[in-house]
Amino acid sequence: MKIILTTSMSGLGGTETATVRLGRLLKRRGHDIILASSDGPFVGEAQASGIRWQPVDFYRGGLAGYLKSTFAYARMLRREQPDIIDCQMARVVPACALAAKIVSPKTKIIYHSHGLDAATYPKIAKLFDKLGVYIIGNCKHEREKLIRHGFPAGRIAYAYNALPPPGISFPENRKRMRRTRHAFPFGHRPRRASDAGYFEGNG
Repeated sequence: MKIILTTSMSGLGGTETATVRLGRLLKRRGHDIILASSDGPFVGEAQASGIRWQPVDFYRGGLAGYLKSTFAYARMLRREQPDIIDCQMARVVPACALAAKIVSPKTKIIYHSHGLDAATYPKIAKLFDKLGVYIIGNCKHEREKLIRHGFPAGRIAYAYNALPPPGISFPENRKRMRRTRHAFPFGHRPRRASDAGYFEGNG
């Protein structure tokens, strides 16, 4: 599949590192990966692993900058015709979804929901439903919360932050797992591995 990862890469945080890891995982599994983002410290690492980079910055220049980036994104979509657009941040979803509807209508839009401000949930649920977006929540509670605010249950899944790689021992987290009966969140790397499997199973 051809997959476009869309986010901001300007910082050194979890979203940036997780996006690169997800891109590498998908690339190793034979997918054609494009990173559409602002420039940043991890862009070179992404390119070195074979990920193509398309500079698009939805976070600079206010409304005018957002619209300019949306048109640039639409031109790229017209050329690339991807199977999936993966949005790591809510801000980029409307631009990606509207551009895809116009120039690449067969493309599916997936948004990763890692938690929002309480007041934002009703707006996101209604808007993203109208835009035809699919959502992967970072836990069952996140999925249920978005459904409660009106998002269709058939278009939202969830993937817990998964267990660490075999051979790494976290005794305290194992105790928590036994109490909660689900995987305890450890961080971004394992979760992105599960996301890669979600793409392949639902593409």
